[in-house]
Amino acid sequence: MRRTNRQLKFMAKNVLRGNYTLPILANIIINALSAAAGSMTSTLFPTTSGMSSVLSQLFSFIITVIFSLFTAGLIYMYLNISRRRPYSFSDLIYLFSNNPDRILIVGFVLALINAIISIPSVLADRFLYTDDVMNGDLQYLYTTLLILLVTLAVYTIVTLPLTFSYALLIDRPELTAKEAMKMSIHLMKGNYWRYLKLLISFFPLYVLSAFTCYIALLWVVPYQGITEIFLYRELAGDLDTDHFSANSPFSGQIPNPQEYNDYNSEA
Repeated sequence: MRRTNRQLKFMAKNVLRGNYTLPILANIIINALSAAAGSMTSTLFPTTSGMSSVLSQLFSFIITVIFSLFTAGLIYMYLNISRRRPYSFSDLIYLFSNNPDRILIVGFVLALINAIISIPSVLADRFLYTDDVMNGDLQYLYTTLLILLVTLAVYTIVTLPLTFSYALLIDRPELTAKEAMKMSIHLMKGNYWRYLKLLISFFPLYVLSAFTCYIALLWVVPYQGITEIFLYRELAGDLDTDHFSANSPFSGQIPNPQEYNDYNSEA
């Protein structure tokens, strides 16, 4: 059954009612760790010289890949909440001890895509941020901001097919990283615009959060995350079947990996 974005958001609000505390704290912890990692990078590589800049980018790349385990852990928490299963802070580190290599491979692919797409932004930051900016010439700042926005847009579009890779790895422990990414591409086929519209529908909440000094984002981010999980579950066939139970992973509507090999050979 295909649901509207409004219905998916209603379902998310329904399961989050009385369950906001842990998702909010989990997001705070992940953001705090991310900020600490960024601060560590700046401390270890304070200059913008050639070698220091390269090492800084390399260090950030490694940190991003490692943080994919926390990202997947947060998705694991969201999946449990959406299914009204028990959940806890330990969900954040669940993937550290449950086939982490698969998560890290997907994290590596996403980080590599981001690194390649971010090259213009890195070059702009290195060569456009000059003394002119410090003297009040805003043209360079506008150019850099534009490049950053374009980079973000391109990254979002390019990685859309891989959106549900982590969720699939969590629900299907027998899958390899490559198989999960192929399945995610299959699930997203024909649903790119639908997913983008879902993301865009949260934009007004992000704008309005400015009037609360962005404190409201503490509630908006989990709300959006759970809504995306419900979209994943719908596309996977979970919402209309009884394939999930408290102790068994999903093994239902999504085709087997071999079917993707057949599909790719036809393409």
